[in-house]
Amino acid sequence: MAVFLQQFPLPLILAFGFVLRLYHVNAPIIGIHAWRQSDTAAMARNYYENGFRFLYPQIDWGGSTPGYAETEFPMYPYMVSLVYKLFGFSDSYGRLLSAIFGVMAIYFMYRLVRLVATNKVALWSAFFFAVLPLNVFYSRTFQPESLLIMSCVIGLYGFVHWSQSRQDRYLILSVILSPWHPY
Repeated sequence: MAVFLQQFPLPLILAFGFVLRLYHVNAPIIGIHAWRQSDTAAMARNYYENGFRFLYPQIDWGGSTPGYAETEFPMYPYMVSLVYKLFGFSDSYGRLLSAIFGVMAIYFMYRLVRLVATNKVALWSAFFFAVLPLNVFYSRTFQPESLLIMSCVIGLYGFVHWSQSRQDRYLILSVILSPWHPY
């Protein structure tokens, strides 16, 4: 077992991070930030039920109006609605998508730290990033924060990699996924 842990520490960290994020993946939307999660879930469901009009996210509390929402760039609820189209409707898919984004953020955190430090430091960074309570919370909720965190980490990774290698593809990656991007 010790040899396995030494040879495959990153996959174990990623698997552990994913399992942490699957806690109550099929639970109803309740608790802290329930209003935010409910609005995001409503936007995803309305995309699914009312046509996939990307620039017209709809919420359910609009009264007699169509319920169009002035919100951030609706990439996350739109992606969830596309998952609904493939697999059917379930709020669990929104949380599952957030968990996947969370695991991708852990992976790119490892890659980012690996660019500037040793493999051991990168693994510890990925581990602590995987188990930070707020990071776990936000990467398992039905909210766009998980997509934003992943995008920020990948954008920073792209910028640091570009600054070391001067390969344009990493600069483009950084520009597309940088923290200023309106998710």
